Amino acid sequence: MYVRTIAAAGALLGISAILLHFIAVQRATREVNGAASYGPAKVLQLSQATLSQSKDGVIRTVVWADRVEYSEEEQESTLTNVRFAVYPGEMGPGRDEPVEGSADSAIVRGSSETIVLIGNAHIYQGSRLEVRGEALSYDYGSGRIQSDVPVWMRDGAMIAEGQSLLYRLVERWAVLDQPKMYQ
Repeated sequence: MYVRTIAAAGALLGISAILLHFIAVQRATREVNGAASYGPAKVLQLSQATLSQSKDGVIRTVVWADRVEYSEEEQESTLTNVRFAVYPGEMGPGRDEPVEGSADSAIVRGSSETIVLIGNAHIYQGSRLEVRGEALSYDYGSGRIQSDVPVWMRDGAMIAEGQSLLYRLVERWAVLDQPKMYQ
């Protein structure tokens, strides 16, 4: 009698183990097959990130962000609550102070030397230069700041507003569309 009870309990445990294994395999298969519906693979997400770029062993750019998402498929990083600093190097005259900035979000594409700032975008260089707008693009390789939306800027004593902007740091010249200038 004890032998039958032990045999029945053993059979029941064996069947339970097979069922649990089958359920676990089915769930894992569903998760693997369903992963493709969540977007592209090879996406890296970071929080509280500090990214830096150096040239010839000297730090050139530092970016701080609350969140960074890098998509290998698009070769693009999207940053949230971002600020950055681009330090002077072999960049020529007019770039003796770091260029700094901040925005609600930013996009950096591939190996480009451009950071696109979106939402409360602010770029400044010391107390000499300040540019504000909802979307600013800063090419730190060439020292060019651009915007296709309204901007406010201050360069020394000159204060200006415009519907778009092209500013070159090295030459210290600006092209504003529909400018309003104050002094």
